[in-house]
Amino acid sequence: MMIQSGKLSSTQGSSIRRLFSAPPPADIAGTTLIELMMAVFILGLVFASAFTTLSQGYTIVENARDFTRVSQILQNELESLRTISWTDITALPATETYQPDAIFTDEYGDRYAITRTITTPKVNQRELLVTVSFTDSLGRTRTLFYRTTYTKEGIGDFYYRTF
Repeated sequence: MMIQSGKLSSTQGSSIRRLFSAPPPADIAGTTLIELMMAVFILGLVFASAFTTLSQGYTIVENARDFTRVSQILQNELESLRTISWTDITALPATETYQPDAIFTDEYGDRYAITRTITTPKVNQRELLVTVSFTDSLGRTRTLFYRTTYTKEGIGDFYYRTF
């Protein structure tokens, strides 16, 4: 198509008019309101599931930290009991509830309650049960425990007397 001296011939003008006035092909038609609403709905589902997954992930991490901390409290309590003498073990009350050592309470307050139960399964033997109760991030009460046996003239008593 040639333009000479700034004028279009009649055939050239009609072909340009058809080019610009023709309806757009189907593959480049505009987005309808229904399509837009579907896209927003799908995007909303993606964001909702992402936030739900993130929230559950934080809950799992917090519960894992609680279980690790409780394991450390239990180990600390049992190690403390293993290093006292037979006389001191027999002088302890049968059941006692108390707060953890200060290294745990300074940081975490009174979230954890320790219960120590001492039974006598045989003569000159004590079974020590240390239980820690706490409330997890979902409001459920959880309880973990360690159990050990202390015997007169046994390894715990021997450790105390020789060092």
